[in-house]
Amino acid sequence: MNPVLDAASKRALLGSIVIGAVTFFAVIAQTHDWWLIASAAGGAVCANIVSRFGFEGLYDSSRAASGNVNAGDVPEASPLTVVTKVAN
Repeated sequence: MNPVLDAASKRALLGSIVIGAVTFFAVIAQTHDWWLIASAAGGAVCANIVSRFGFEGLYDSSRAASGNVNAGDVPEASPLTVVTKVAN
């Protein structure tokens, strides 16, 4: 796994934990149907993983491989690219 996908997977994991917990507690406040709680929290976790790791990670990874890199797109410590700061 390259550094771009590694960073995307860490963002996806951390975001999924937070989103899954918030969804879990929001649904458990409304109902005690465990199937509904698990499916709502699981759906939120899967949606975050697919969007963060799947779409964003693969998109940024392909941009890094082609050299089309902007500040903030990929980790600055990545040995694959040299990120230059854009003056505001």
